[in-house]
Amino acid sequence: SVVRDDTAHCALHGCVGAFTCVLYLSEDFEGGATHYLAGQGSEVAQPVAVRPKPGCAVVHRTVTVLHAGGRLERGHKWIMQFALCYDAPEDDSVKPLR
Repeated sequence: SVVRDDTAHCALHGCVGAFTCVLYLSEDFEGGATHYLAGQGSEVAQPVAVRPKPGCAVVHRTVTVLHAGGRLERGHKWIMQFALCYDAPEDDSVKPLR
């Protein structure tokens, strides 16, 4: 399995990345569940594996939720994974939505 940390992308582009979104695009495969893992500072209390239907997504905190893709046993698993980034205000004020 592969463990990812998407904070590098956000740091490179000068934004704050608070969440990761994984959009599931296929279901004709065996294995390959997304595993949310406890330990190593993860917010996950109990390990859990998810396998949403195509068109569904999971959203989790980027830094504090440890996750990994399980071994694919058969077929092709297609996902789209991206960081939800935003510009951090230079002060403590809240910026209005546009």
